[in-house]
Amino acid sequence: MRRALATLSNTADNKDAKTEKNKSLNAGISKKKPRKPRTTVLSSRIYENILKSENTFRINLPAEHTVQYDMRAIVVDWLHEVASEYRFQWETLLLSVNIFDRYIHLRPVTVEKMQLIGVTAMFLASKYEEIHPPRIHDFAYMCDSAYTNQEIVKTENEVMSVLDWNICCPTAGRFLEYYTTLYPFSAKTKAMAQVFIDCFLQERPYLSYPGCKVAGAALRLACYYAEKIDIDTLKLDKHLSGDMIHLCYIINAAYAKISNRKSLRHALSKHNRSAVKPLAFKEFKHQSVEV
Repeated sequence: MRRALATLSNTADNKDAKTEKNKSLNAGISKKKPRKPRTTVLSSRIYENILKSENTFRINLPAEHTVQYDMRAIVVDWLHEVASEYRFQWETLLLSVNIFDRYIHLRPVTVEKMQLIGVTAMFLASKYEEIHPPRIHDFAYMCDSAYTNQEIVKTENEVMSVLDWNICCPTAGRFLEYYTTLYPFSAKTKAMAQVFIDCFLQERPYLSYPGCKVAGAALRLACYYAEKIDIDTLKLDKHLSGDMIHLCYIINAAYAKISNRKSLRHALSKHNRSAVKPLAFKEFKHQSVEV
């Protein structure tokens, strides 16, 4: 009996000692400065890394051969409609266009093979971005069987060889994903930013700007359309600063072109999974630009 009472008293004393120790530890922790959320630190590090690697994948205008930019616009338009029809991830479309552009600027491509390079680029991108990518015969069907499975496989090997197996690269979508974490933008603003990037894909000036600037200008323009705020007042990132104004005018002009095209406007609405319809076109104005 005495032993049992002694054991109970020792247990109670140990609990009191642990409680006091925990209180002292908590008091010491509370004096320390609060740490930044780990997700914020990691996302900023990832952003810095993809920003550095972006220059590696910059497209240089060829001096040896000419690119059929009119045909490029048609193929990119077709890729967008295919991505909408088959419900591909948005990043699949952006990566497809990037692979396609890098190849046609490194090797001369005839008009007859432009679509073959485009569908092969989407075939490659879907392997990286889609959980269940379509089979190769599905991609042949997308081209109305204009190309065989063997031709797509052969072109796939050629594309990977020319690009030195560097398929994945930072796109405007990755930068937009990071920018939208810096401030609680509305769903309409995020959706409109994607729409602006989509309609700018087939324009030739798209090739002259890095993805970080395209994403920054698209988000700035989306804020003007959806929230009617000047993104400069938020002071979020240097790639969202005032030097984007000229690019905003270019993107808005591209958006004006698709306003009268029912097929592409329908594709934009269909590809947008946020159930937010694209807003009507309006003139973009900024105080830094004299009208």
